[in-house]
Amino acid sequence: MTTAAFAALRFPAAGAALALSLGFALAFGLRLWRRDYAASCATALAAAGFIYFAHFAFGMFNPVLSTYPLAKAIQLRLKSEDLVAFNGEYQNHSSVGFYLKRQVLLIDGRTTVLEFGSHYADCPPVFIDKAEIARLWSQGQRVFLFTTDENFAALEKSLSGVVYPIARAGGKSVYSNYP
Repeated sequence: MTTAAFAALRFPAAGAALALSLGFALAFGLRLWRRDYAASCATALAAAGFIYFAHFAFGMFNPVLSTYPLAKAIQLRLKSEDLVAFNGEYQNHSSVGFYLKRQVLLIDGRTTVLEFGSHYADCPPVFIDKAEIARLWSQGQRVFLFTTDENFAALEKSLSGVVYPIARAGGKSVYSNYP
């Protein structure tokens, strides 16, 4: 979380803090006056206020957190014979595979949580390196490349041919070897 991100969250954070503090203070006061039902209602309203402001904050960060718009951009162009490849760690892009309902290739994806299982004999052939994506990129088959913007520069040097930008959102981008 950057300073700018915290600054953008000041309204929902203040609203959540206000809802919790006023709601629970009211509930505590009502409980002291033996108004248990009213105290329970105040607690429920405080929780509802907190959830509202948390949902509001999530909506502000949705473009950064969600991959749905990028997956939709791929899906509009995707044919059954096309390939989809992730540059980097799978957990950073896993929802794209979920939205597309298909197997994806992982470029240098033998890291962290996938490292151990990736060496099993029955592991699907989804782990590729930069040389393999460069080979696939230059062949006739269409390839969609999903990557974070910060990781793309290192991979772009190994890709031969034209790189067409398809979509970009929240520090993530989709590229293809065909327009």
